Amino acid sequence: MSMIIKEAQVCDILDVDAEGLRIKVRLGSDGNVNKNQLPYAFPLLPKTIQSVPKIGECALILLMDSGNDKSDRFYIGPVISQPQRMSYDPYNNGKGSATSLLQGNVLGPLPKLSQTENTEGSFPEINDIAVVGRQSEDIILKEGEVQIRSGIRSVDNTNEKTAKLSPIIYNAKNPSYIQLKKNNRMNLTPSDSESSVANIVADKVNLISNLTNDQEVSDKLHSKGKLISDEDMKPIIDRLHSVAYGDVLVDFLEVIRKAINEHVHPYPGQPPLPSSSIVSLNGINFTEIESDDIHIS
Repeated sequence: MSMIIKEAQVCDILDVDAEGLRIKVRLGSDGNVNKNQLPYAFPLLPKTIQSVPKIGECALILLMDSGNDKSDRFYIGPVISQPQRMSYDPYNNGKGSATSLLQGNVLGPLPKLSQTENTEGSFPEINDIAVVGRQSEDIILKEGEVQIRSGIRSVDNTNEKTAKLSPIIYNAKNPSYIQLKKNNRMNLTPSDSESSVANIVADKVNLISNLTNDQEVSDKLHSKGKLISDEDMKPIIDRLHSVAYGDVLVDFLEVIRKAINEHVHPYPGQPPLPSSSIVSLNGINFTEIESDDIHIS
């Protein structure tokens, strides 16, 4: 027996029998056979890496027996031609964009992503090791650095002509990401040794403990499949506590200490005499200590 690889269009992704990430595809020899009668194709990627193509996309099918299309089928997919088509790349029975970079293609590829302005940083660099999501999320391993990014890409809709080509641009306005770095170039410590840093960047940053004594918050932390749902996000933030700006808090405490040390009473039972320190203390706006964007449980 010899193994052969064929292109096929995905027609079903629900592994109703075992939920083992198997799919069904239609090879040329399958004709108009009802999809329920088609054999399953088993994923070649291990279950520790999940990547299931969408219906209508292309998968590469490996047949255990090249002379028997009903033999065990294995798949690798989806076949994605270019980064611009990460969300969906149709096969259309060999006439779609999924095979635009393969020999015998019917539909040619889009212009290189780098030819569009403001795309730098949208996708991992060529030497990075990465897991790239369907929309605007990825995990990137660089030299001495790990990035977990969401919302890092957007579509340029400012030009009608290029918008039809779905040019991807870098979202420099409000992505969210976690960045872990370690090297000797950041000069974060007095010594010459390598420094490490963890950056968490987002519009809102929440630090929440599973052991929080706020039951309303606790009840919203573990929505199945969603963790914290979009609907519960604002109610949770409203119940969390604002983090204090440490340097601003120290400045306020210094004003309080000075006012305590310098206050003078004319005699017992009377308020302290006016002083610059008392005036400064009365002028403190304590709400300036609170962060509007970082919250803790």
